[in-house]
Amino acid sequence: MDYVKGIVSLLGVEGRDGPVRDREPRTRPAGGFPAGYSRLVEELGGFTVDGVLTVLPPEGVLHYERSHDARLAGTDKRVDIDGGYAVKLGERMGDEHVDHDRMQLWAEVARDSGWRVFWEYSDPATRIVVTDYLEYFVYRMEPDEFTYKLLTREISCRPLIDADWPGERFDVAFL
Repeated sequence: MDYVKGIVSLLGVEGRDGPVRDREPRTRPAGGFPAGYSRLVEELGGFTVDGVLTVLPPEGVLHYERSHDARLAGTDKRVDIDGGYAVKLGERMGDEHVDHDRMQLWAEVARDSGWRVFWEYSDPATRIVVTDYLEYFVYRMEPDEFTYKLLTREISCRPLIDADWPGERFDVAFL
C-alpha cells in the first residue's frame, strides 16, 4: 500500500499550495533520511495531528543528531528487545536491541509524558522506536507506514493510542 496516499486521505489533504520549506536540506542526519520519511514529508511537509503527534520537517530533524539519553548514548549499554517491547537497561547481550547512537528523532508527542518517536538506522530495514527512555516500543517499518498504521489503529502503541486518540477525524496543522 502507498502509505503516504493513505495518510493524505485520512487527513483530508488534497495537496499543498506552493513550497512551505526548503526541499533540499543542506545536510543529512547520520544514516540519511529513510525512504518512508522522505515520501511523507515530500507530500505533506512537517505537520501536527490533533495537537498530539508532530512529524518534524527535515530542518527540524536536523536539530537532533541522535537520541539524547545520556545513560546510554556512546556506551556499551543497550536496551534488549523482547517481542517489540523493552524496559530493562543492561550490557548488550544479543542481536535484538535498541542502539541509541543510531536513533534519530523525527516525531514528537505533545503530551506531558516525555514520549518521543525515533527511527533507528542500524538495521537494513528501518525500525521505529517510541520511547520515554524507560519503556520502548519497536516497530519494523518505515515512518510513513508507522504514521498510517498509528492513525488507523492498525498497530498497538500504548503511549500514543488511547480511548480518545486517534479518532475517525483529524485536525491537521502544517508547520
